[in-house]
Amino acid sequence: MARMNRKTFGLTLAVSLLAGAACFAATPQMGTWKLNEAKSKITPGTMKNTHVVYSSMLGQVKIKSDGIDPSGKPIHVEWSGKFDGKDYPVTGDPNSDTRSYTKVNERTLTTANKKSGKVTVTGQIVVSADGKSRTVTLVGTTPKGKKFTLARLFTLEESTAPGPWLQYRLRSGNRCKATARLSTRSTFVSIKVERSPRRLLNALNGNFL
Repeated sequence: MARMNRKTFGLTLAVSLLAGAACFAATPQMGTWKLNEAKSKITPGTMKNTHVVYSSMLGQVKIKSDGIDPSGKPIHVEWSGKFDGKDYPVTGDPNSDTRSYTKVNERTLTTANKKSGKVTVTGQIVVSADGKSRTVTLVGTTPKGKKFTLARLFTLEESTAPGPWLQYRLRSGNRCKATARLSTRSTFVSIKVERSPRRLLNALNGNFL
């Protein structure tokens, strides 16, 4: 029974990974961030995000933010998509209806907000080397036509980047077909395939250690 359970788990993991057709690695952006107002440059009449949450599941990123709109009322904004430079819908933001993010490197993103196809805000998001803070620099125009430049510092409250890894080796005979790693802290999974995906599935006849 234990051997069957191991194979069932191995099949589920392998099929999920192959269906995704990628290795999903975390970035330092993932987590819950709180605005440090004392160290931020906030232009009056612009939206202010006080809490921002980045999360990821199977390659899809979700960003949720809570804050205050230009009139001082609470606001909740949500965006889902990928860091591939393409436009994805955003809800709750009076200054945009789509938003794109582009991954420059492991710690840096660029972003562009659009309203009815017109760019309203561009910016850069950089996570510090120690991963404990992130700086958001934005340049844009408000719905009333006022130009602004923002520099906001956020501190990390909770990280959803992978913690310690549980490592599994998928074998067929004496040959290792793949090594899979599952984070004990979050949902991130990565796999290193040493043979073709077809052989990886065939390897399920072996042991999942």
